[in-house]
Amino acid sequence: ESLEKAKRKVQLDLQQREAQISSVQDQMQRVKTTLEFELAEKQRLKADSDRVRRQLTETERQAENFQIQAQKSVALERKWNECQAQMQRETKASQRNEQQLQERIETIEKERKKLSFALEEGNDKFQRLKEKSDANVRELNS
Repeated sequence: ESLEKAKRKVQLDLQQREAQISSVQDQMQRVKTTLEFELAEKQRLKADSDRVRRQLTETERQAENFQIQAQKSVALERKWNECQAQMQRETKASQRNEQQLQERIETIEKERKKLSFALEEGNDKFQRLKEKSDANVRELNS
């Protein structure tokens, strides 16, 4: 009977140990599942982080491009303003030159009229002198 008792006790111990082993295995399975879930979550977070980092890099690149475009735009506007100012200066200079040219043309025209009148007078005088000379030559010849 004591052998039977010891056998039952060993069997009971064995069942308790199997129950403990099963409980530990269940706990290990829950831990494994939790770890797998946490690993998947960590990988998802890393992928999200990488995606956000790439987006940030792209956004920074775009910001740099916008900055460059803004600088080019400012430079072009400055160049445009310089061209406008140069064109205004050249237009004023051209108008002054045109005014001076017009005044010079008017002066030359006045001088031409004076010279033309003087030439006509000279031609008239020459004609009268020639007629006088011709008359004097005829008088001397006769």
